[in-house]
Amino acid sequence: MRFFLLIFLLALNGLISPAQSGTFTLELENYASSELRMPRSTASGNSTVLLKQGQFVEMEICVSKVTNMSIRNVVYSNDGNVDTVWVTIDGLHAQSFKTEYLSDNGNAWNKFKSTGPLQGKVNLYAGKHTIKFNATETDDWGVEIDNVVLLIDDNWLQYSDIVCNLYCFDIKHDDVPRMESIPNGRFVQKSISTQCSEQDNIKIEVYHETAQDFDIIATKPKYLSFANNRGPDYSQCVLPSPYWVFKDKVISPSTAETTYDNASLTFSGTQDAVNVNVAFSFKKITPSREIDERLMSSNLFIKLRNLPRENLKIKPEYMQGGRWKALDELEFTTFSTEHTWLIPSHSWSPSSDNEIRLVVKPGQQQVVFDIIKLDASRPKDELVTLYASSNVVYQGVRLGFWQHWNEHPASMSVNIQDGSNPVEFARVDSIRVYAKVPWTGGYAQVLVLFQDGRTRIQAITPHGLDYIPFGASVNIGQPQNTSDHRPYSPISVVSIDPKSNRLVLEYYNGNKATLEFEASFLGTRLKVRDINFKSSRVTHPIMTFRSMWVKDGKADTDHVVINGTVSRHISANWVELNGISAVFYRRCISTHNTQGPDITIKFLSKED
Repeated sequence: MRFFLLIFLLALNGLISPAQSGTFTLELENYASSELRMPRSTASGNSTVLLKQGQFVEMEICVSKVTNMSIRNVVYSNDGNVDTVWVTIDGLHAQSFKTEYLSDNGNAWNKFKSTGPLQGKVNLYAGKHTIKFNATETDDWGVEIDNVVLLIDDNWLQYSDIVCNLYCFDIKHDDVPRMESIPNGRFVQKSISTQCSEQDNIKIEVYHETAQDFDIIATKPKYLSFANNRGPDYSQCVLPSPYWVFKDKVISPSTAETTYDNASLTFSGTQDAVNVNVAFSFKKITPSREIDERLMSSNLFIKLRNLPRENLKIKPEYMQGGRWKALDELEFTTFSTEHTWLIPSHSWSPSSDNEIRLVVKPGQQQVVFDIIKLDASRPKDELVTLYASSNVVYQGVRLGFWQHWNEHPASMSVNIQDGSNPVEFARVDSIRVYAKVPWTGGYAQVLVLFQDGRTRIQAITPHGLDYIPFGASVNIGQPQNTSDHRPYSPISVVSIDPKSNRLVLEYYNGNKATLEFEASFLGTRLKVRDINFKSSRVTHPIMTFRSMWVKDGKADTDHVVINGTVSRHISANWVELNGISAVFYRRCISTHNTQGPDITIKFLSKED
């Protein structure tokens, strides 16, 4: 299989700005064996490649699409007679340059010259190419080459890509039958930018005015990789723990203001009562794909030191919705120097400024905040077995925190229709489904359904692996607010027939849908049938595809193909695609959720 590199970076919504130019400077010594390298103090990389007659060095580059390339400059040095170097690209397109005569008893090797542009442009196909520098005529001392400057007609190409740091495949999804009897649906781009791998920034709204049935299919990625990277990557995320922290601050009206990232600590008042104010914003915090941590309950923790014999009282308040809310006033002593206050969930604004103030009495200047911090507080989840057999297990999850309890405190109820004695489970926030793994006798998680309508599906774990990760997700249902990036289609009741693997969904707005699933090691098919959605299908999508893309090679989805023919980069400059099927997949091997699935969405007619 021929590798090729493909990277159309996102212009839509300002996701990523293009490179300043398609000019790339490559150090030739990075491609040469050690015996050809020469140390030179004034070379751009502090070394060069020495080529004598008959010697050559080959440089590999990768381009993302069919494009034109020219050699803008070659930097070299020479101490002797004129030399001739031939340059070929993929064995063809021969060009050459001659060095200038220069002789300085060996000192000229550190005096570099430029060839300027070589003649002609070369048309390159998308993929890997070889540029060969061959010294065809030299004197006994040869010629030294420092670097090469390439000009490529692709302003989106990045340096890390041109040096072939990605491994991408020419993947086709052209096995989708065309059914003229089904009207096209619309796939509308609503994505935003992110640098955090744990945030779903890709959002594709799916519209169809008439379809009642569709399939969502999860299959193993088509690219070839045996890696199973599946752990979270928070390297570029702003985490909520702690939201902010200050240390070693004297409690005094004269203490100077201190800042911590997106928070500031100020002091005022008198010696009798010091006012302490913390102003902070959550705008930089990255909400993860599971929950919005900015809405969680939080812990205000204070630890004092240098307490005098006289006890000290602290009264905290926090601003919520334009009103101050008081917490318990507590007394600190030499035997009780620290305390934690719990602040309820939904107290903080994710988009505007927040504030906490403390009144400290008396204002002893020698007393010090050893630490004062605010961090997230998330109770543990509770697991409930809904149903278990030798082939399938249904598990309910009562989350330690779920951001939608304010809107629907009862979350969703689950009814298990098992024979003549149905069982009801109250306040379930998500449902996990496990299928039997033939080669181990264990179980693999193949389906997750959240109360907000979000579903994740995955194939049964392949032989030789303990488990493989989920990747992209699909929100099934019409969202309450189409302007929210995180769609919310609240489910009130799920009725499960575990023997037929059927789940009937009833939404709070009266909508209904039926899910059936078939799981195997080849893939899991989620059959969505008999949807009865009441909101306008023109203004409200019937489902929403969500995934993550930071860059090619660090993504859960990097391409989409419509009807097996029209392929687009997931973050390219497109607004709407029309068709009856979409495959969301990756061409480039990803370091994130490497074995995460490709997701197919396919509309069906009643005959299907």
